Amino acid sequence: MRNAAALILIIAIGCQGKREVAKQERTKDADTDSAPPVAVDAGAAIPDLLAGEGPAPEEALTDGSDWYLHFYGTRGWIHGHLTAEANKARQILITKVPQDSAVRRQMNVGDVILGVNGKPFDKHPVYQFRESSHPAQRKDEGLTLTIWRKGWDKPRTLDITPEDARPDFTKGDTIDLTRLGASVDRNLGATGARGWMYSNVLRAHQILITKVHEGSPADGILEKDDVILGVEGKTFVGDARKTFAKALTRAETRERQGKLGLLRWRDGKTEEVVIQLDVMGSYSATTPWNCEKSRKILDNAS
Repeated sequence: MRNAAALILIIAIGCQGKREVAKQERTKDADTDSAPPVAVDAGAAIPDLLAGEGPAPEEALTDGSDWYLHFYGTRGWIHGHLTAEANKARQILITKVPQDSAVRRQMNVGDVILGVNGKPFDKHPVYQFRESSHPAQRKDEGLTLTIWRKGWDKPRTLDITPEDARPDFTKGDTIDLTRLGASVDRNLGATGARGWMYSNVLRAHQILITKVHEGSPADGILEKDDVILGVEGKTFVGDARKTFAKALTRAETRERQGKLGLLRWRDGKTEEVVIQLDVMGSYSATTPWNCEKSRKILDNAS
C-alpha cells in the first residue's frame, strides 16, 4: 500500500518535470473552491447583505463556504456557494483581509462588494470579480470597487490601491503569526525547514524561518527566526517561493552534488551558508518511468 501511495505521488510530481518546494499542505487560500456549480436550489431566498441578511463573516470563514478572491489574500462569501444559485448572487461579503495584506487598511471584514471597475455584478460575482482581480494582483495593481460598509447610508466607489506591506525582518519588522491563522508558513521541501513569506508571493523577498525539524538537512544551519534573503549568492527578486524551489531542484542534481547555497540573515549579519541535501539526480523525459529521481523518491517514501 505504501509503495502504491508513493507511486501516485511520483506521478503527480514527476509529470510536472520538476520538484519544487512541496505545496502548502493545507491552505484555505488555495483555489479549490472554484468548482462549477453542483446543485440547484431554486427555492432559496437571496439574502440582501445590505439589510443585514446572510451569515456573519466569521461564520462563513469558519465553515469554509467562502471563496478566495485573488486580491491580496482577501476572501468573500456569496449566496449559493457551489450551487447554481451562485449565478444569481450580486453581492460579495468580505470574510477575510489578512493582517499582512496590501489592502488591509482599505478593505474591512464585513464589507459588501457590489461591483468592480464601475460595473455592477451581473453574473456569478466571484468569477466576475476574479476577471479583474487576478490580472491586477499579478501586476501589483489595484481595483475600483463599489463597496457598502456598515454605518454607511449608501454604497461608495473606492479606488483600492495596494500598499507595500512587506515586512523587512532585517530592520526589526515583526509579524504575529498567531493572528494570521493556521498553516500560514510553508514547507521548504527537502531542507526540513518551514518558512513564512509575504502573502503576495510575487513580491515576497524574504523567507522567515518558523521551524527547523530536528535531524533534517537544515538542522544546525538554520534556526527559528533566521531570514533567508536569497539563494546561490543572489538576493531574491520577485517571487522568493519559486526562486527557492528552483534552486532546491538544481541543488539535488549530480552537477550540484546536493549543495543548496543560501543567503542567511541572523542577528544583523548576512552570510552564505550551504545545506547538504541528498543527490537525487534529474527527472528523465519519461518521468516517472525510467527515471532515477522518481525511483529515489519512491524508495525514500517506502
